[in-house]
Amino acid sequence: MPVCPYCGQEITMLFYSPRRNLLWDDGKWAIDQLDYDEVIVCPACYEELGPKELERLGVPKKVL
Repeated sequence: MPVCPYCGQEITMLFYSPRRNLLWDDGKWAIDQLDYDEVIVCPACYEELGPKELERLGVPKKVL
């Protein structure tokens, strides 16, 4: 079973989510529509896993 390279916990799933910046604009928070990225993190320690870590964990590139 794969383990997180940061915390060493066994990983049976990964958290995958869009990442967006929130901007304070005219007295309220708004989502920055121009800044869109995706983030994959370990469910145990919430460290972001980059392409190299995901490759080492065996995550297929077609899934990303």
